[in-house]
Amino acid sequence: MSRGTVERTRRVEPASEMATMVLRLFGACEAATETGLRMQLRRAASAAEGRQLVVDLSDVPFMDAAGLAALMEAQALTGNRLTILNPPWSLSRILDVLNLTGHFTIVDTRISDPRDRRSNRVTAGPCGSTSSPPGLDRCVR
Repeated sequence: MSRGTVERTRRVEPASEMATMVLRLFGACEAATETGLRMQLRRAASAAEGRQLVVDLSDVPFMDAAGLAALMEAQALTGNRLTILNPPWSLSRILDVLNLTGHFTIVDTRISDPRDRRSNRVTAGPCGSTSSPPGLDRCVR
């Protein structure tokens, strides 16, 4: 497993007609990748220009407190218009321990497993369903 994979960020979707921008991250987000992560989040927050910014962590297997600090900075830059999509268990655990779960809008579209201890999630329905959470107006793949 490679480290420092924030550089492989696939896309920031700045389409002006969309109410939501998506920043999809790949790989571990930790102290070793914090600088690149902060740069990507700052660019995305700036490009969002008042729109909701969704940070898709579906392909992030691990995020530590350094990654959380970068997300908190981005949330401030977006005026609290940041949604975390499919966070890794490590981030969910940090948020629980620090009692920060309520500071973010967290959406998990993955099928939940009753053995999964991540009970702090808002679960969205399938793409296009009426149970999709507010602010997430399109399917993110």
